[in-house]
Amino acid sequence: MAVTEAENPLVGEITCGSLLQKLQEIWDEVGESDEERDKMLLQIEQECLDVYKRKVEQAAKSRAQLLQALSDAKLELSTLLSALGDKSFISIVLRRHWEQSMNNLLLLHQHSNSC
Repeated sequence: MAVTEAENPLVGEITCGSLLQKLQEIWDEVGESDEERDKMLLQIEQECLDVYKRKVEQAAKSRAQLLQALSDAKLELSTLLSALGDKSFISIVLRRHWEQSMNNLLLLHQHSNSC
C-alpha cells in the first residue's frame, strides 16, 4: 500500500506548525484525551528546551576553547616579538597582521554561532 504525499507529514516543507497540526489530526482520529495531549505537548516542550540548552552549552564551550587558543597565540606572538626586539619593523608588521587575523577569526566564529 503506497503512502500518498498528503498522508506523509515528512514530505515537503516541515515546520513545527505543520508537525503539530499533523499530530493534532492523528490525536483527533484516535480520540486522544485532552489530558494526554497536554502531557505530550509538555514533553515536547521540555525536549526542545533540552536541545536548546545543549546547543548553548556547546557554543559556550566552543567560545571558551577559542578564547583560550587566542590567549595562547597572543602569548606565543609576544614571545616571538620579544625575541625579535619589539621595536623592529617586522615585529610591528607581524603584530598588525596577527591582530587582524584574530579579529577575522572572532568575527567568523561569531557569525557561525549566530546561524
